[in-house]
Amino acid sequence: MDTSDKVANIRKAFERLPGLFETNGNDPADGALSVVLTGSEGESFTLRMKEDECVFEEGEAEDAKVKVIAKPDIFYSVVRGEMSPMNAVFTGRMNVKGSMSFLQSFREVLHRHA
Repeated sequence: MDTSDKVANIRKAFERLPGLFETNGNDPADGALSVVLTGSEGESFTLRMKEDECVFEEGEAEDAKVKVIAKPDIFYSVVRGEMSPMNAVFTGRMNVKGSMSFLQSFREVLHRHA
């Protein structure tokens, strides 16, 4: 699979997450998680939690509580479970900026609906 296909698959997966989202009273506080896929075929998008719902947005949110920055191949491997997020971060292949507590609570929502 080439890089453009990986970017398209990542986008599709994130676009469908808001439709799967269900609140359970323990969901993360309002905020945004932006994903920045770097390189010539990369792009950016955001998942925003607001008032007990999740919304997909184009582009990088300036007010994101968390920004995840990686090459598409690396992020694709992390999303598919082929590489652990910790390994990607500790080896410098993925950069995560912002609130780790927000990221953890957002991760729990994603795992419930993946």
